[in-house]
Amino acid sequence: MKTSFPNLSPTTRNSAGGFALIIVMVVIAILGGIAVHFASNMKVELKLAQNANFDADFEVLGLSGIEYARYVLALEAATTMTTEPFDALHQVWAGGTGSENYPMDEELMMVNLNNNQLGSGSFSISITDMERKWNINSANEAILEQCLILLGVDLSEMSAISNSILDWMDPDQIVRPGGAETDDYLAMNPPYLCKDGPLDDITELLRVRGITPPMFWGPEFNPSIHLGPGQDAEMMLFESQALAYPYGLKDFFTPISSGTINVNTAPAQVLMMIPGIDELAASEIIAQRSGPDGIQGTPDDTPYASPSMLPVLPDVLNLASRFLSVRSLHFLVEVDVTINSTTRRFEALIRRESPTRVDTIFVRRR
Repeated sequence: MKTSFPNLSPTTRNSAGGFALIIVMVVIAILGGIAVHFASNMKVELKLAQNANFDADFEVLGLSGIEYARYVLALEAATTMTTEPFDALHQVWAGGTGSENYPMDEELMMVNLNNNQLGSGSFSISITDMERKWNINSANEAILEQCLILLGVDLSEMSAISNSILDWMDPDQIVRPGGAETDDYLAMNPPYLCKDGPLDDITELLRVRGITPPMFWGPEFNPSIHLGPGQDAEMMLFESQALAYPYGLKDFFTPISSGTINVNTAPAQVLMMIPGIDELAASEIIAQRSGPDGIQGTPDDTPYASPSMLPVLPDVLNLASRFLSVRSLHFLVEVDVTINSTTRRFEALIRRESPTRVDTIFVRRR
């Protein structure tokens, strides 16, 4: 039916008709946007519902990956017990392919850490030994300050930060110079208590006064991931700080280890924390253990069978020997489970005392 405007001039009728057309187009656009938004939400809800249906499968695959990691660690310990009495980066547990100097057991050669298909999904495993880092709970002021020097922290801040870390871990309420105890943390917004005990998780360092997210995460710092609500104002400052740190505190320390450093797996920055070992000595240690090709984790690696084999002066070795080993007892296992294009991570800490004693200390879901 044709719409008419009997009391309006032709020009006015045309304007009114054009205006009505615009309103209709706007309404259609709004309804179309609502339809698209509704369809998008339905798609997300459907995806969430599908993932919820796979919760049990994720759990089974994650725990299966952890058990597979225990099997790998036990098998390698049994296989290399006499031929390689040490733990090193060329070994299968670390993602290597074994040594060209010693034949591997056929069962160990069949180990695969990546894309293991099981049921409705797959899992991949990464195993990292904890003895490649310094145990934060046994660190003293000298070790902490050496770490802060390697990070490039301002000299005027080092003593306060190291003493705050020590105050966080010690059981008393005595405040070290520049440090912080419970009263200092209760004055913060929001307030919280000082731990006054050993660290259970290395991320606890983020609660220690003076330690910023960039200082903890180093080059891996990502504001969208590592900053919480209300920290937007600090984002620019933190981003500029992150560029200044070649490492993060997490790259130096672990809360759980045997207390010694495995010279076959420790990175250069951790070796440089050991008394008497400077950058040149750390580079030489890594070069020798890497073998002729100079690449760590390859079959021609030549790991140290004993700390006494390190290319350092006898006086340095005598000073550093109590901090060193060639064995690792604790391993962080990360299992990435993929089902229906969705990936979830499971973590476990495993302690291996012998081929027949490989225990899971804890499991957590990320």
